[in-house]
Amino acid sequence: VYPRKLGHHTATSSSKGTLLGCHAVEMFYRIHASTLKYLNRHSKESSDLTMDKLNELYEFLTEMQNKPFATSYYEKSTILSDSHSGQLISDLYFPHKTDLIIDPWFALYNKCIWLCIEGLYICIARYNRHYRGFYRLAHFFHTTEHYRNDRLSLEFLLGGGVLELKNYPKIVGLYQERSKHNLFNGIWRIQPLDADRTGSFNASMYKSTRLLIDLLLQFDEHLFILFEVLRQLLDKPDLDKKYLREVERKMLCQHAIKNLFRTIKKKVLLKTRDDIEREGIKIISSIDENDTNNISLPILFEISIKLYNLIKNYPEFYQHSHLDELVELTFQRYRSILKYSSHLPENPKAENLTLIYTPKKLKQKKRPTTTDQSNVNKRPCVESSTSASTSSSSQAFQGLASFIANDFVTINE
Repeated sequence: VYPRKLGHHTATSSSKGTLLGCHAVEMFYRIHASTLKYLNRHSKESSDLTMDKLNELYEFLTEMQNKPFATSYYEKSTILSDSHSGQLISDLYFPHKTDLIIDPWFALYNKCIWLCIEGLYICIARYNRHYRGFYRLAHFFHTTEHYRNDRLSLEFLLGGGVLELKNYPKIVGLYQERSKHNLFNGIWRIQPLDADRTGSFNASMYKSTRLLIDLLLQFDEHLFILFEVLRQLLDKPDLDKKYLREVERKMLCQHAIKNLFRTIKKKVLLKTRDDIEREGIKIISSIDENDTNNISLPILFEISIKLYNLIKNYPEFYQHSHLDELVELTFQRYRSILKYSSHLPENPKAENLTLIYTPKKLKQKKRPTTTDQSNVNKRPCVESSTSASTSSSSQAFQGLASFIANDFVTINE
């Protein structure tokens, strides 16, 4: 009897049933992953993938779905025979697409593809930490032209509707349990399968993290997540928390910085005046009446500021990054809707812009000492309190005036 679900705790067990369950998941994964890659590499024009070969593959995949490993998963569930994962994903993310397929070859090819998807989905449903299964599904929906859906692909990595299908148990995305200081939190080696495959875990983590970076670049709302991913990759991990080889970690950092720079620059240059005005209206409408000083910045400008402040602390990545040019470009593009912009020179430098637009951290109030508490209990003199308030208000006014007069920050032309 195959265990319905394997976790990383049970996967490390040495019991015979658990070991066989792990090996069964791995074999089921390899069969469907290799078939999916084979189908993805061939087209109708290919002489290798004939109609007869497709029929053989279809019969083989159908037979695999009728094996005890697959049927035992559905026996004790409420999943209907016509509502398996392949059909549900197709209906949710590719509605009416199969109806447009008239060619018999493409119709059979499409059936084989979805049988492979269904087989891989069983693997991650049985063993929620099967990182290779998550990567293969996300990679397929990102790289295959006819089935490309970047949002669907990203859901396999960060969690979403595709991992919460009807009557299926909820599945946690590959990076969904990431913490503030550990991108790979919740990801475990597949024991005992990884014991004899030196380096496979690190290679898989590199490929899946690179895919995550590429997918996050596609969506403006996920750029802040990408920034956090980059921040975690820049910090050299402890020896017991190394999921990537050192060379690959640096390659991912360089890849993220380079493509984040290109993406922001491209998006900024494509912004029209109407787009910028709409962003300005959106920012104004989101201002809190009780805190008018806390005004948000346009997303692309804020990301460029944060990226500049982060990378300048790492000379090996900052050199030749041209992030200062990116900050200056985004400022000029959004200048009409940015606060303080009318008081700045025509071409302010990036280092000065980051000083002005980087949010200031609130200082924590010091715990009052015994002397301070005794002074608090004393009744203040009216004249001294009045003069103190006058001086504080005058200092605040002078500070604001000096800022507007460009004395607060030294501006380099």
